[in-house]
Amino acid sequence: AAEARRLEERREAEEAMEQAGTLQEETKALLEERSAILAQADEAAAAARANEEAVRQLQRQLEEARIAKLKADQNALEMEIESARQREEHMRQIEDEARRMREKAEEEARIAEQERLAIEAEAERAREDERRRHAEAALLAAMREEELRLQVLAMEARARQAKEDAEAKARMAAEAQKSADDAAELARQTEAAKAAQLNRLAEEKLREEQAREALNWRRADFNLAKVVLEQITSAFPPKDIDLEDHAARGVLQIMKTHHLSRAVSSGPAWKKRYVVLDLSKTGELQFYASDKQQQLKDAYSLDSVMRAYIPPERMRPAGVRDVDRLFVIETTQRSFFCVAASDEAMSAWISAVNTVGAESRPTTRRESRVAMLRGTGSAQSLRSGSLSSVGSPASAGSPAVSRQGSDFALSPASSIAEDSSRA
Repeated sequence: AAEARRLEERREAEEAMEQAGTLQEETKALLEERSAILAQADEAAAAARANEEAVRQLQRQLEEARIAKLKADQNALEMEIESARQREEHMRQIEDEARRMREKAEEEARIAEQERLAIEAEAERAREDERRRHAEAALLAAMREEELRLQVLAMEARARQAKEDAEAKARMAAEAQKSADDAAELARQTEAAKAAQLNRLAEEKLREEQAREALNWRRADFNLAKVVLEQITSAFPPKDIDLEDHAARGVLQIMKTHHLSRAVSSGPAWKKRYVVLDLSKTGELQFYASDKQQQLKDAYSLDSVMRAYIPPERMRPAGVRDVDRLFVIETTQRSFFCVAASDEAMSAWISAVNTVGAESRPTTRRESRVAMLRGTGSAQSLRSGSLSSVGSPASAGSPAVSRQGSDFALSPASSIAEDSSRA
């Protein structure tokens, strides 16, 4: 029996412990639920506070809007009151002016009436006092009435004149307004024309900069053949010059001048040279004995090449003044008189040489063509004779030329004219 009791107590104790565990779990769940409910309550309170703050902000905005509307209404009312006051003041001034004019007219009429009554009384007294003065009194009254009539007429004339003056002033004001409108329209048109002119100048400057960049021969993608053909306005390259992307090659007749006086005494001597304008590798203006390019006679750095041009008559020696297709290649060391095989080849050589060193030479097609024809206008204008008249380059002798090229090189361009005059 004691063992059974102990077992019963143990079972009851276990059941009590199980119930305590269940109660503890339920208590924990209730606490978690309470925490969640408190968190939701906090969130609801925060949302309520946010809503209250939003409501207060909306109320403040409504109050500010109401105050702004009241201020705007007050300003509008004040402006309307001021406008009404000004209109009332203007109407009062008009009424005062009309009243003064009316009073003045009434005063003049009253005076006239008094004068008329006085005249009539005087006439009556005159009739009573002395009948013999009746005619004089009547005449005096008639004269007085005529004077009054003339005064009235004068007043009406002055009124008409004042009205006409007012109308003339109104017309002048309208004409002045029209003149002001015309002047404003003219100013607007002038500004528009000025803006259009500035736009055109900006576009021209951009085109010139693009053309200058296109003629920069130091660029990797520079195409000498394309530039030269564009400048000489030709679709096909000349037959007497080979144009490449970075070079120009061809045969030129170079004048040999140990002494410049020979050009006068025995005619100029010429040397046939194969000329290479190389922009890619060596960067030189080279003179070879033949097109095989084995015997180099002379070479100049492209940085020393100045320009090429057709010399005018005053810059030519006396013996070559009538030579056709004559042009000058000028460097910082020497200058050369050259003769091309054709007009097209001459134009191409001048354009190619002038393209080198774009910083110191024309950079647009128009300026390059002007430089090509500097001093003469065109190559065609120099054709007053033929090469045969002074010694053809094809038939002239070809003595040996030194490697340094000094036997066929001229002095720099600054001394050409002096050497020509000395010859």
